[in-house]
Amino acid sequence: MAGQINVELKKPQNSDRLYFNAYANNMGRTDVNLNLAQKINNNWSTAVLLHDNFMYNKTMNFSDNGFRDIPVGNLFSGVNRWNYENGKGFMAQFGIKYLNDDRTGGQTDFNKKTDKGTTNRYGLGFDIERIEGFAKIGYVFPENRHRSIGLQLAGSNYNQKSYFGLKNYNGEQQNGYANLIFQDVLGTVAHKYRVGASVNYDNYDELYLDVQNFKRKETVSGAFVEYTFSPNENLMPS
Repeated sequence: MAGQINVELKKPQNSDRLYFNAYANNMGRTDVNLNLAQKINNNWSTAVLLHDNFMYNKTMNFSDNGFRDIPVGNLFSGVNRWNYENGKGFMAQFGIKYLNDDRTGGQTDFNKKTDKGTTNRYGLGFDIERIEGFAKIGYVFPENRHRSIGLQLAGSNYNQKSYFGLKNYNGEQQNGYANLIFQDVLGTVAHKYRVGASVNYDNYDELYLDVQNFKRKETVSGAFVEYTFSPNENLMPS
């Protein structure tokens, strides 16, 4: 028991065509969610998942220390996801994600327009924008349903502009990831194996205090082999 949580997005092929909810509380927070799904035909389906979070209560300060308990601002995220299945073993999922998070914290009377970059009042803030494209492509061999091959692809761009009092930090990251997996059985379903290869690429560009610049590129590649012996449903190593 590792305490891990597996978060999975709603799937276009079996989601509600329309789902909407909203939430608000006495602290000034408001959440709005909208999900749209459409089955285009027997092969194609798509979904749009939208979320918006508002928090504009600048005076919330239960500890009465002059500082905001929660940064205020707005967070918006959206996903457009597509699913394709041809009924002959080939399937694909792909889509795009977008996130924008703009927050301001610090003293309750901090004003970003007049106090940022000064010693009048302490404030902090960050503006984060992230966009990601992803795809999963797989094929299950019709003559052997235990044999399959899959390809996972993802690419993202992350941009952050932030300040903490008089100190600034700006960072940008581009990431690319690819993973290829093949799985099959050896004789019977009690003996399963997987082989695969992956590569991960990162490009970082960080600027601290508007002076110190940190740039670096990292590429990590590898291959793996996995064997699983499961003589029955009640005995399986993990």
